[in-house]
Amino acid sequence: MKRVIQQGLRKMGYHGEDIQVMKVSGGDINETFYVPIDNDQYFVKLNREVSPAFFNFEAEGLNKIRETKSIRVPKVYGVYEVSQVPMLWMEWIEGEKENHTETLLGEQVAKLHQCEGPGYGYNKESYIGKLKQNNKIVHSWITYYRDYRLKGQLSIGRNRGTIRGNREKRLIKGWLSISN
Repeated sequence: MKRVIQQGLRKMGYHGEDIQVMKVSGGDINETFYVPIDNDQYFVKLNREVSPAFFNFEAEGLNKIRETKSIRVPKVYGVYEVSQVPMLWMEWIEGEKENHTETLLGEQVAKLHQCEGPGYGYNKESYIGKLKQNNKIVHSWITYYRDYRLKGQLSIGRNRGTIRGNREKRLIKGWLSISN
């Protein structure tokens, strides 16, 4: 993995040979690493099972959140692919959990949710985990949630054979009960 990360650093313009790569938690479905280089520190996410579009979408989302000035998010340095391994390079944000951390995060998430856009949803395909999610901007949150989140996941589950029988019937009943 160190070799792949080193090649990613080369794509960012760093050509040194002696680098530290430390595996860290925080990636959920991705492998994550802390990479300190000279005076810079990076947080790197890798995932062999996704395309670069997966991380491009995450980078776009982080930049959109940054524009709201509601929550501090890491600066994105780039999305690269080395040996068919997509990776997202971001700023490493140092911090420690304190007594007020959860309260502060809650306040910041509330501030984020007060930001208004052209509607509900997004103007391009996104992801829920590694699953692609179709999107469209609509004028009703209920419509978006019902028709693009729930219906989309139901469709994926049906196609994969992971949602069937009584589970499928309950999901359809719940999905149909959500109205504008």
